[in-house]
Amino acid sequence: MLYFALALLLLVVILGLVLGFKYLLATSFTTYHAQVVGKPWEQLEPRVQTIIVGMLRVIGGGFLGLAATVAWLAYALLAGARWAPWALATITLITLLPSLSVALSLRKVEPQANTPVVPSIVAIGLVLLGAGLGWLAN
Repeated sequence: MLYFALALLLLVVILGLVLGFKYLLATSFTTYHAQVVGKPWEQLEPRVQTIIVGMLRVIGGGFLGLAATVAWLAYALLAGARWAPWALATITLITLLPSLSVALSLRKVEPQANTPVVPSIVAIGLVLLGAGLGWLAN
């Protein structure tokens, strides 16, 4: 059961790394951002573009930080740390619930926007399941 929990957590680490680098290396906003704004990147003022790229980099760093945190806490779980599942659940919820909230609020502005609601829910579910199985295994 512990190794299945670790496999689920590894998926979250990979997802966090992919999203982290995607946002960290972005030079413009995503398709769903354009849908919400209602105009392409090129029509935004350069100063607004600078602010948005800065925020995307912060988001990317946050995802990379979450990936690193989940990886270290998975290692602690493997080592038998009984507190690790609680730390995994707490840190993930604190990190990803705001992301989910923003994705949902952007859909209120533009219902057709393909915001990352599902990936946020999947990541939260994977960590909570992995943490729960890890807790049961220890």
